[in-house]
Amino acid sequence: MRGSVLTIEKNLEETILNFIKEALDKECIEAVILPKRVPSGDSFAYLLIKDKSILEGSSPFPPVIPVQGAKAISSLTRQGSVKKKILAIMHPCEIRATIELFKLKQTNLHNLLLMSFDCPGVLPLSDYLENPDKGDKTFMEDYQKWETKNMRPVCKICTDFDAPASDLHIGQLGADEEKVFLTPLSPGGEQFINALGLSTDAPLDSWVAEIEKLKKERENSKKEAQKELKTKVKGS
Repeated sequence: MRGSVLTIEKNLEETILNFIKEALDKECIEAVILPKRVPSGDSFAYLLIKDKSILEGSSPFPPVIPVQGAKAISSLTRQGSVKKKILAIMHPCEIRATIELFKLKQTNLHNLLLMSFDCPGVLPLSDYLENPDKGDKTFMEDYQKWETKNMRPVCKICTDFDAPASDLHIGQLGADEEKVFLTPLSPGGEQFINALGLSTDAPLDSWVAEIEKLKKERENSKKEAQKELKTKVKGS
């Protein structure tokens, strides 16, 4: 398995936003759908953005999921396929939900490129709303360390935090410091990367190894959580 390597600039989020701007400039895509902070500053909403100047304030890795990305894609394509080439950046669980809606013919993936990323989880929405500024700081610290203690309980035992059925995947795990992997997972994803002039010769062995290691840890945590739940249900 091979992919590209991107150099992290100021931070990962800014690097990905600059990457999107470049893709728009080179007309590899015509628009992008991703979360953007709402004016009140305490939540996020999915926006379809064509003007790269509006990307300011967008968050490819939001600390919460107030709106399911699959629902946003379904709303976008409810009248049929989109005519423009659109890149959609979502959590792995949202992409899996999008695929399930596609199977039920409740969304259309024509002209859509789905991009996922290594996801440690998100904060409980109720906790975040109590103090958004604190939530932003907590999430960013935990995200960089891949710490899950403050994440939603379901996120702590999720074993599908890596690449689902997406076209492109951003891999932070196992990458060298100040680097991140960009992996094509479909012909459309590979075509996109080639159009940007990026090579896909970088080995991803370290990413794969780290993913496998963390999946085993999550699987053990999941078994413990299921055992605890079973005990609570039985009342003993």
